[in-house]
Amino acid sequence: MQRTKPWVTTYQPSFNPIDETKLEGSILAYDLTASALPAKTRNATIAFLRTLARGYVERIGSQPRPLRHTFANNWQSHRVKLIAIAAFTLDDRKLIDAAQRLFVEQVGTNIAPDGTTRDFGERDALHYVTYDLQPLVMAALAARRHNRNWLRERSTCGATLERALDWLVPYALGRASHEEFVHNRVPFDETRRAAGLRGFSGAWDPRSAAELFHLAARLNGRYQPVALHLAPVPPPWLATCLPLPARSSER
Repeated sequence: MQRTKPWVTTYQPSFNPIDETKLEGSILAYDLTASALPAKTRNATIAFLRTLARGYVERIGSQPRPLRHTFANNWQSHRVKLIAIAAFTLDDRKLIDAAQRLFVEQVGTNIAPDGTTRDFGERDALHYVTYDLQPLVMAALAARRHNRNWLRERSTCGATLERALDWLVPYALGRASHEEFVHNRVPFDETRRAAGLRGFSGAWDPRSAAELFHLAARLNGRYQPVALHLAPVPPPWLATCLPLPARSSER
């Protein structure tokens, strides 16, 4: 019988965080099943995750400060997420410390003290607010499983992930509305808007933030009513892969 090689020995990271953001599913699956996997698969996966996380850390570290362009917008949120979930899965102290440092840096770079995000300022779109915040929430959930509270981790400018989520809540609940991409400053978005692609014009649909708030509810239960308002049933994978919703009184 021919044995198949682990996928992680074949795939070579591109270090494009948008292309690789869905690797979160593979990392979570490994975290859940590692003890039941053959040693060869475990060792290969550990090596892959270490290469992935270290590669992203090195690429961010090589950038001049202050960070700019795709090292300051939603792309960076996805980099930080991949570093964090890999670091905590590996329980690698050095990578965990790097993940926390880069998380705080991204909060300070991408989120203003009032909770608005850099992408919202550039693109005038709540679509990109959720795209900024969801990977940061995933990173914070990885930290929470190791008893670290990144929801309120404060940057040097006073910004927090919690403040950004709170800023979005009125829009998610329908108390405020927003016309997407009206004052957008990114040419690529204008091309997609002109082509009539769904979501690049018209009013923002709050239901697109349902998964974000179901994830956030697992950081603090006070987001649970918002999540249930958007989608009465959370995505099935959440119950398996991530902790139960936090208590609303949790601090």
